Amino acid sequence: MFTRNKILFSILICMLTFTGCKHKVVKQWVHIYETACEKPYVLAGTKRIKKLLPRPEPTESKDFITVWVHGTIFPWQIKTVPHGLQHVDTLHERSRYRGCAEALTSRYPHTYQYENFYAFGWSGQLSFVERECAAKELHRELSALVAQHRKKGKEPKIRIICHSHGGNVALNLANIANPIDKTDPRLRVHELVLLACPVQCATSHCTKDPMFENIYVLYSRSDFGQIADPQGLYASMRRCVPHPVSGKKRHTPKCPLLSGREFIPQDNMLQGRLFLNGASAGHAEFSHCDVMGNIPILIDSLHECRRTADERGLSREEAIYSLHVKLKK
Repeated sequence: MFTRNKILFSILICMLTFTGCKHKVVKQWVHIYETACEKPYVLAGTKRIKKLLPRPEPTESKDFITVWVHGTIFPWQIKTVPHGLQHVDTLHERSRYRGCAEALTSRYPHTYQYENFYAFGWSGQLSFVERECAAKELHRELSALVAQHRKKGKEPKIRIICHSHGGNVALNLANIANPIDKTDPRLRVHELVLLACPVQCATSHCTKDPMFENIYVLYSRSDFGQIADPQGLYASMRRCVPHPVSGKKRHTPKCPLLSGREFIPQDNMLQGRLFLNGASAGHAEFSHCDVMGNIPILIDSLHECRRTADERGLSREEAIYSLHVKLKK
């Protein structure tokens, strides 16, 4: 019996490991060099051919509202972001999110303005209902913030950066009805960055909503925290169907038991696996400054992967982008 179970377990591991082998991986090696005073620069490309990818600053400053949305907060963790939409300047001076905001705005001041950098705090509970409620509050506060900018004659673009289930909070924005005032245009998100976001049946379809203009997804195949939420066990994700023999009703899952890693490919989405210093990124590492503080570089690298895939004649479905980031101080 022990040998049989061992064989079955080995087969299961092999199936999980080699899922998606029909895809062709487009690898991108990204070496980030940075000092305390200078902007980071990137040496990226294939393993054999490397080239310098400059990060050109736009000549005209763009009015961007950047919002950071945290993920699930467990009871033993300390909540560092107060409830609601908060300017990062109100956070503790040693807050990770405030430090990452300062790093981004100092490196890329034209597209990441410190005065327009916010953090959104919510309950962080592992619940579909809580995330939907958080999305309603985020929608309300973002709409009010955009209205303030419009009174000043500005039309700001919205960028939302999310970690873990914070991504599902942002995706739930698409399920909120249009405003009652039809003269007020619908809220639009110019950039949605999803870091280790659990892909779930309840929100995965929201990526197709025209509210989201550009979507960037980063994940890791070794990140168990991303898929650990058992979406198939929630009562809201199950349905009652009669048994084919007895006729008694029973609950069957509408979707897979665990959450997923990748979204269905679409034209306005770029997604890739992330490796940090030779190892797959862990779930918590996606919220560290090594990743958050270099988001513009990672987005540029994803675009470079797409150009490489197009040159090789690979379709969106068969190409997998892989970012190998080497951090050097």
